[in-house]
Amino acid sequence: MVVNSFRCFMYFAANPLTILQKKTLNFDHLRFFLLDLDQLELTDPQDEQLQRVPGGMLNSRIFQPLLFLTLMLASALAGAVSNFAPIPTAEVNNLPLGRHLRMLEDPSGTLLVEDVRSTDFDRQFEPLFVETPYLGRTHSVFWFRFDLDFTEGNSDMILELGYPHLKHITLYRFAENTLLDQQMSGYGDPMTSKLHCSRPCFLIPQSHDRQTLYLRVNSDSPLFVPMHLRTPNSQLKSERVMMALSSLFYGAFLVMGLFNLFLYFSTRKSSYLYYVAYITSLGLWTLSHDGLLREMLFMGNEFLASYRIHFILTLFSVCMGAIFCQKFLNTRDNMPLHHKAFSFLILIGGIDILLILLTGKLMLPNSANLLTIIFCFAGLSAGTLGLMRGLKTARFFLTAWISVIIGSACWVLTISGVFPLNKITLFSVHMGALVETILLGLALGDRINVLQAERIQVEQEAKHRLEETNAKLAASNRFKDEFLSTISHELRTPMNGIFGAYELLEHTDLNTEQVKYLSTISRSSRDMMGMVENILTYTQLESGIAKPNEFPFRIKECLQEIAMHYRGRASMQDLDFDFKLDNKIPMTLAGDEDKLRLLLDHLLDNAFKFTDQGFIRFEVTYLQSGDDELEKLQFVIRDSGCGVPESLQFDIFNSFKQADGSLTRRKGGLGIGLALCQKIVTLLQGKLEFRSVVNEGTQVVLTLAFKPAEDQYRQANQISDTIKPEKIDILVVEDNYVNKLVMEGQLKKLGFQVFAAGNGKEAVTMMEKREYDLVFMDCQMPIMDGFEAARQVRQLNNRNASIPIIAVTANTNPGDRENCISAGMNDYIKKPFNQAILIAAINRWLSYDTDAH
Repeated sequence: MVVNSFRCFMYFAANPLTILQKKTLNFDHLRFFLLDLDQLELTDPQDEQLQRVPGGMLNSRIFQPLLFLTLMLASALAGAVSNFAPIPTAEVNNLPLGRHLRMLEDPSGTLLVEDVRSTDFDRQFEPLFVETPYLGRTHSVFWFRFDLDFTEGNSDMILELGYPHLKHITLYRFAENTLLDQQMSGYGDPMTSKLHCSRPCFLIPQSHDRQTLYLRVNSDSPLFVPMHLRTPNSQLKSERVMMALSSLFYGAFLVMGLFNLFLYFSTRKSSYLYYVAYITSLGLWTLSHDGLLREMLFMGNEFLASYRIHFILTLFSVCMGAIFCQKFLNTRDNMPLHHKAFSFLILIGGIDILLILLTGKLMLPNSANLLTIIFCFAGLSAGTLGLMRGLKTARFFLTAWISVIIGSACWVLTISGVFPLNKITLFSVHMGALVETILLGLALGDRINVLQAERIQVEQEAKHRLEETNAKLAASNRFKDEFLSTISHELRTPMNGIFGAYELLEHTDLNTEQVKYLSTISRSSRDMMGMVENILTYTQLESGIAKPNEFPFRIKECLQEIAMHYRGRASMQDLDFDFKLDNKIPMTLAGDEDKLRLLLDHLLDNAFKFTDQGFIRFEVTYLQSGDDELEKLQFVIRDSGCGVPESLQFDIFNSFKQADGSLTRRKGGLGIGLALCQKIVTLLQGKLEFRSVVNEGTQVVLTLAFKPAEDQYRQANQISDTIKPEKIDILVVEDNYVNKLVMEGQLKKLGFQVFAAGNGKEAVTMMEKREYDLVFMDCQMPIMDGFEAARQVRQLNNRNASIPIIAVTANTNPGDRENCISAGMNDYIKKPFNQAILIAAINRWLSYDTDAH
């Protein structure tokens, strides 16, 4: 009974803030504290666990007094929780902001102020229950929020952060959901504040009655963020006090150093020299601790201004202090064990300093704290042992050492949030004044918390390493896809020149041998372009950015072109090829022509690759329209090839797989054909069926739906009768010389008047001086790209402001067409293109009576 009652009280004492955060607190809840505290949870008192509590426990004479004391503790702490109402500036003179803050941790460091102000993240801000937030060493970014009420105030305010080792600090001021300004401070950012303070400060003008402030903080140092809100007069007074105290302290340091240096020259005792060296190192450390060393000497050097220098000076002070202890107490003769301990501290500290100087990184980030603790205890035990052994000098040493330990412990407890930050605790490292017993008791408890935090940190670091490894693997795959996509994109531009040059040569006088070679060029170029399309489409599908297009196209002409190509291939392979096209199929449908061609090309190509003799049948059937008013077509491809074993039929739809790996080099291909087909069919919401029997052949059935469309297309290889090319001026904007030459040749061959520009800026200049009828605009160009050029053309004051602009680009990613349209262009054709595509685009935009031109 006594043990359970005591455990209940200790749970309240250890977790008062957890209890206060519950919405309800009554005597029924307290009955749960009698359960095993390792599994304790504040839940509904009607839970079945309540029934297992001994009935007489709550009536215990021991439990009831403890229960009363616990409730009194909870009530007292309830008054100490954070107050998040807007702070009335009229009542502020020098206000610690800790209990008025809400905090949000951003482990990735990617959140912007717009993100943290959103509803989702606003709810994640947690209250602070301490005046001086100490968040330890972390890679996270922390956001703090508070509100100010200037309604009755008549003065600007100043926000001061009392720790000079914060690297990046940014303050955002909002009023009525509008960003008023953004200020930066910290030693890693250019300071935008015009205030001259010894600590990071921000001016908060009295520009609006109600203001919401967000503070973003991250650093490579331990995150200690003490904040004070002051009036300008209060800040001026604080700065004067700080200057006076600093002057007294450093003046005393200088006097002590010079005095002991004088004693050394007078007595030639090396202990005085070592003491001067120690006090010099301690003086440099305190200068760095106050941020003055950085401000006076190192502000222009990134390495010297960083927290690493403060870390090095901490280690240097430990090393010099250990040397001083050895010499002052003569530990080599009087205390051999302590002498080895001090030598070990010097060795480890020197190695750590050397590692930092060589690598520029904190290789052992906790070493300074650990060595300082060992140094303090070693010095304290050495002084005590020396005093016990009757060393007279040990009395002064021990008194001074205790003073240093008390002052250091006071500062540690201040940054841990145990003590408030004020002038006394701020200078506790310098003055060394606090009660020994309280500090040692709290330091012991704090050490337990530190060990637990270190264990949690190790677990978190292991978890972060695993997450980083997974992220690197994902990034590697993403880089592969981006690389393939970039290569495919870059190949389009030269391929366009090859296609265009081929078409121009095709209409010249050629002998039989030249026709043969030209045909080879055409076939090889188209094969190359087919592989480029495969890679580009595959990477788009893998990355999830591919989208189906729904544009009208002549599907019968498309299918007949595909069949004509493979009829020639069948003749070369001595195969029987039969193509049947249902007469019920409309002439024109709306859908993704490019992906349909890609699908059928892969399916037919596979049939030809794996059929050495026999037949290949290609049949397209019109299916009855459904209730969704879609036109459904069924594409059936049969062959008498080698077939695929049933055990391997699933694998062939995986990337880089073939039914027989030995066929890869014999049959060719990239190994992504059927995998690509499956992904395209899924994207188009179609259906792909595959049936195969070894040594008998394979049948593939593809079912796709299209939207109905009106047949408004003319003959693709003829200029419209309403267009008179000799009266039409066309401007070609292209930075690639070959592509520009080819397009000029194609257009001139059709009879148009052609002008050319090498970049967008040149095109805009030409269009300011002369009017044209049509523009073919490349998108990627130096000096000015096609998008910006189109925007500027739409702002012209002549007829060119409404001229049709057709984008010509190698970009084929989803959204590229929309980007062109939004920039002011009218149409979009992709490279490489042939003369038929060029004529179709001209017909679309110039089919009107040009007699008046």
